[in-house]
Amino acid sequence: MHGYRFRLPLDVLLRLEGLELTAHQLRTFLGAYWFMSIATNDQPELVLANSARPKTIRAAELRAEIGTPGCNDSRWLRNSLRGLRSAGLFTMLELPDNGRRFTFQLHRKVGEDSLKPKVFAPLYTGHIQRCRTSCDILFYCRAAMVAGRNWPKFDLPGIGDQAPARPWSLCRDGWLRAAMRVSEMLDHSYLLGPVTGAFDVRPSRVEVKVQHDKTSWSPGKLYKFPVGTRPYAVKNGQRSGTLDADELKRRIGHTEITL
Repeated sequence: MHGYRFRLPLDVLLRLEGLELTAHQLRTFLGAYWFMSIATNDQPELVLANSARPKTIRAAELRAEIGTPGCNDSRWLRNSLRGLRSAGLFTMLELPDNGRRFTFQLHRKVGEDSLKPKVFAPLYTGHIQRCRTSCDILFYCRAAMVAGRNWPKFDLPGIGDQAPARPWSLCRDGWLRAAMRVSEMLDHSYLLGPVTGAFDVRPSRVEVKVQHDKTSWSPGKLYKFPVGTRPYAVKNGQRSGTLDADELKRRIGHTEITL
């Protein structure tokens, strides 16, 4: 069963993005949702009905699919439960002292979020294993969600001056490292453009453009950003410095991302 694919609906991802979860807490939730996908034959619209009763999975199985490679115990799983119990994602979370079986029941709201999965992220448990941080996991989910489009792009979650959002200057390094790791994992290239609105003094959002061998970016589109935006280019696990207006103008006809 190792290396399983499942779908995560957009509304469920939006719920995760609105919470300040650690990487282990995100792993635990995604592991539970993956297990639900087995019970529903990967039909998210059936999650609500299948959440009426608790589900139990061997902790070793969950660890093998979602846990960090090389981890041989369930301490990370046990530590993740503390914050998850108050996050509104589960109505039951249990891991006995021997740590062998994990029992959970998804919250009804998660089931309702799954009813109409018109937009979803196709995820792979092997990729989640390779993620190190919460930024890695959330960036991966967003990149996977748009990867099949001709001109894929998305905004990073939680960027801004108003709480609970965080200023770009405080979280920039974490997101750039996440983009670098996911670029290697998915064989993608990215442009991360911090956009400052007309009435803002700092970036109010960060637009991410995705390029790979199946995208269809046309000249004049890939490197086009609002005035004043200085994007970073990420490719093959490496990144550039910021690209200024002159460099963007020089690349405006390009349809592939280079460093």
